[in-house]
Amino acid sequence: MSNQETLYKGITRVIWGYFFVYFDFKLGTLSVTPAFVGIWMFLSAIDLLKEERRNMELLRTFAYVLLFWNFACWAAAWGGLSVQGYLPIVGLLVSIINMYFHFQLMTDLAALANKYASSESMIEPTLLRWRSIQTILLTCVVLISYTDNWNYKYKETIQILMGIAYVLAGIFLMLELFTLRKVFHSEECQM
Repeated sequence: MSNQETLYKGITRVIWGYFFVYFDFKLGTLSVTPAFVGIWMFLSAIDLLKEERRNMELLRTFAYVLLFWNFACWAAAWGGLSVQGYLPIVGLLVSIINMYFHFQLMTDLAALANKYASSESMIEPTLLRWRSIQTILLTCVVLISYTDNWNYKYKETIQILMGIAYVLAGIFLMLELFTLRKVFHSEECQM
């Protein structure tokens, strides 16, 4: 497999990873698009992209923490339990790891755009912009989730608006990743 094909497949797996992370479709209380599958896709992408961006290998440990946590949350939901409810401090630490992981992953992908996209391409600055927006939204979502004891009038409205903004940011981020993937497209590349 050529370097171009490897990069194409790696970015494709990142896109699929974000699909599972951003879109949580449920049957009752059970997620049919669990986030741990998205993290597993990120791990697979790291394997493909690590030769091009060596510091991606550093994300592997964080990805395993996120994989384990998201799997535990998904499995606990089968029994109607909340891991976050039983381990709030661990949940906060995992949230911080999650923010760092996504920030660094998008930074590395923007560096790929800088290296391979044409000089007039706007892929790198656009990825960096969406990376920053994603980080701000993740921070807000975490802060709002830890305000359960607050009893203020517009909390539910704020949560809904933040959720919508988070999903929209995810869609735009994924669209830009599709643009980056086109840089590596060739006739031989397959998903």
